[in-house]
Amino acid sequence: MLEQIQEDVAALCKRILALIAVVYRPITLKELTSLDDELEDQTDNPEYLSEVISHCGSLLTLQEDTIYFVHQSAKDFLLEKAHEQVFASDIAKVHHTIAKQSLKTITAILCRDIYGLKTPGIAIEDIQQPDPDPLASLRYSCIYWIDHICNWHSESSTRLDDLKDSAIVSRFLKERYLYWLEALSLCKSMPNGVLQMAKLEAVFQTDTDDLATIVRDMRRFIMYHGSAIGKWPLQTYASALIFSPEHSLTKDLFKIEEPHITVEPTIGPSWSACLQTLEGHSREVTAVTFAPDGKRLASASWDDTVRLWDAESGAALSTLEGHSGGVTAIAFAPDSSHPITDKGVLSLSFPPLHATANSTEEQINLFVSDQWILYQSQKLLWLPTEYRATCCAVKGQTVVLGHSSGRISFFYFDIRYLDSVISSL
Repeated sequence: MLEQIQEDVAALCKRILALIAVVYRPITLKELTSLDDELEDQTDNPEYLSEVISHCGSLLTLQEDTIYFVHQSAKDFLLEKAHEQVFASDIAKVHHTIAKQSLKTITAILCRDIYGLKTPGIAIEDIQQPDPDPLASLRYSCIYWIDHICNWHSESSTRLDDLKDSAIVSRFLKERYLYWLEALSLCKSMPNGVLQMAKLEAVFQTDTDDLATIVRDMRRFIMYHGSAIGKWPLQTYASALIFSPEHSLTKDLFKIEEPHITVEPTIGPSWSACLQTLEGHSREVTAVTFAPDGKRLASASWDDTVRLWDAESGAALSTLEGHSGGVTAIAFAPDSSHPITDKGVLSLSFPPLHATANSTEEQINLFVSDQWILYQSQKLLWLPTEYRATCCAVKGQTVVLGHSSGRISFFYFDIRYLDSVISSL
């Protein structure tokens, strides 16, 4: 197949083929130009890129400016049989190229209120995509740059020194992090952003420099405020900054973006134990439970609904309505495929998942009793009035509380902290 490519465009074709083989979804011509420094000059020349891709006709096809493999077998061929011809060094190097070029491009282009919305409270569903769209070439990079860093890191024996020495990750986070959150909201990818920051924190967790500390704080920021930012993009610069702790590194880095609003009582100095709050129920939450696989959470309420959530990102998966009254008890089938309530088995089901580490993890002895979260019967965390629970669920190191307001709160406890509490007794 590769022998059919004309010699004058062979090098560029192979470069494009390598990129298309490792991206996580089909990309547009504009997005392609943000992933490789040799292509960035072609942003305004889609005709040339279309012509180059036409030379890869036996492998790639172009449909409405989006690049696809003609068939899964074409991708398999590149990865298994033509690996040495297409990947000049190894796949890890391609992930590195995409991550580095993505960061370079979005650092240069992202800015506050990139769509010129101006209205701080405008809702995501009321936003019309402008033409031309300033995010058109950046969407893939915004959503997946961390995935490519993680893949490069896992597949390469090289540490992240190249990215860190050039300060590209540090510079992006310190100068563009809030703009990236706004862009994620506009791309309707905030839940994915929450997961991405967890991955980035894992990559840097063994580092002792200030970048690891910043990433940790920024993950708390997106977990706590991601729900609001996902609904109202420009609240990134209002509510999210105002209601962050006084000593939050993210708040301090973007002090210039914060509106001149005084809050009383003042926000505490540090992040609380509450990781994030889910909103959706209109009345008291009566029951919460984890699926056995730990990947989903179900909540029941006096508002006659059951809501299903992604337990990692906090994303709302579904709302089940039509119950004849308040739902007061809920559980999952053993294979995690469907929820069961005191009103019966719910019709919505998910495909069973293979067992993971979450499904067999050792149960941590965390409990909720009235005003306290306890660990091995020792009082660990006192709950202020607004965090008192009407119901609770525990999975591993995570405690979920349902509240009379209809909110759901997540608390995560580091096992090292828990062990230090017990050892100090």
